[in-house]
Amino acid sequence: MDGNNWYIARKGLEYIRERPITGIQKIIETASINQKRIGGFELSWIIIPRLNAPGRMDSPLLAYNLLLNGEGVEAVNQINRERLEIVDQFMEKVSDKTDLFLTYIFPDCPKGVIGLIAGRAAEKYGKPALVGTVEENNTVVASCRAPGKFDLMDAFDFVSKYIDISYGGHKSACGVHFYLKDYERLQKALNMYTIKNPVEFEPVILDGILTHKPTVQEIEHFDNYEPFGYKNPEPAFLVEGKVVEVMRTEKWQLIKLDNEISFFGERDYTVGQDVKVVLRPVVKGGYVNFKVLDEAPQIHYDIVDKIISSQKNKTTLSL
Repeated sequence: MDGNNWYIARKGLEYIRERPITGIQKIIETASINQKRIGGFELSWIIIPRLNAPGRMDSPLLAYNLLLNGEGVEAVNQINRERLEIVDQFMEKVSDKTDLFLTYIFPDCPKGVIGLIAGRAAEKYGKPALVGTVEENNTVVASCRAPGKFDLMDAFDFVSKYIDISYGGHKSACGVHFYLKDYERLQKALNMYTIKNPVEFEPVILDGILTHKPTVQEIEHFDNYEPFGYKNPEPAFLVEGKVVEVMRTEKWQLIKLDNEISFFGERDYTVGQDVKVVLRPVVKGGYVNFKVLDEAPQIHYDIVDKIISSQKNKTTLSL
């Protein structure tokens, strides 16, 4: 997302903010999005998933008709809700294992969502993940996702030397087809490859250190760099604080720190605990919220010292 790619994406984003086509306008209205504030987050997590859901769950013609004629937005929204529920149901069956390459076979999982589940698993556990479903001829169709610099194409090239398998995609996402009888051999081969080629993560480059909750006006300056993506990473800030409250439900955990910053965390937290996290501040619903980028950062303090020194010379923002 740099150079001409970023420029084209930026112009498209500006176009959607000013005069979206009827189908996109319908999604914006039903999702209660502030049209003037649409950014990469709203596109990636609200608008585009709704357009993808019909093709995953039913027929892509529903999304086509919405885009072309502005019709059927409620049907598309309903299918998207069903898609979310199904992914959540199968994620409850996913857990971390001793395997370095996670694999899960669900006989009753819709093929249209296996990639979404694999992506969620890879992101949650920091390991490459394969999620598959069984077809009538006892073959498995699967989708894979990988975090960091892990190369799925190279991994399955290695596996293909040991079992009959077909695959295609790119290093971070691919589709796979193999016989169910070869599942255990597949798992062993993937573990063998991952031992020799462990996952390496790109370091998150900090843009600053947050000592307090920023204002909406301060965060709005980041809009000049939207949309974010590969080669144009989203803003990342180190936050250090003490936990003053932990609010939990069955589905989420809200962590409140002593600097008025709150975030939804996945790790175990207790009141009084000192924490370091890397967050991205975002404006949502007119308020500043925080997206978690790393709950267990390995901090290179020589870099942090440089950031602190540079901030001492700034007077406009205390980020």
